[in-house]
Amino acid sequence: MKVILKKKEERLRVLQERMQLTRKKKVRLLLQIYPISAMSESLCKIVGIQLQDSTHKIRLDKKNVTRVSTALGYALLLTKLLAKIMFIPLPHKMVFKSSNSFVVDGKHDKRFAFRDQSEFPHALRILDENIMFLCRQAGVPEEQLTRYFLLPNLRNLLFKIDHPSACLPSLPEKKVFSSALDVTQFHKRPYESNLSVSMFSTVGSRKVRNAQVEDVSEEDWTLI
Repeated sequence: MKVILKKKEERLRVLQERMQLTRKKKVRLLLQIYPISAMSESLCKIVGIQLQDSTHKIRLDKKNVTRVSTALGYALLLTKLLAKIMFIPLPHKMVFKSSNSFVVDGKHDKRFAFRDQSEFPHALRILDENIMFLCRQAGVPEEQLTRYFLLPNLRNLLFKIDHPSACLPSLPEKKVFSSALDVTQFHKRPYESNLSVSMFSTVGSRKVRNAQVEDVSEEDWTLI
């Protein structure tokens, strides 16, 4: 009986290791397509589109509406794909349509778009709730999460997936770590590090580069 239990435990361990390895490969593939990098201590970019860390302070206007809504659209898409990889259902539905992406409030079944100035705060809140929920479910420490810091929170999540047994590095002044791959980079200058290092492409595909001016449907981006 003990021998059988040991064999089952060993088989379970092997399956868990394989699943973890597959998850890492998918995450690294995502980062080749949707790279996130730190521009400064308060500014990140996703697929080359800048987005300030404290998104709740963004004031949407005619000059920045396309850039902001497109960046948030890709943050939304990356969140959805990570949730699929980890088999975690999100509390709110999200639909990716590049700069026309929108979210649906799970409680009231109401749709909010990032491009609409009046709906923007609600859409931002729902996206933030989904990202915070996903990070917590994945085991990201609470002290490493900051409300409305969408891209830094996603970076913390990516680090946790890539290093499931590691502790997230801490930053005295700000709850953001520098790199999802190389923790040693963190103690130097956070804004010099980049998630897209070594095997990760910083350029992305042509579709990603064109996405700043060209809307695409969610079906075009499904990887899983």
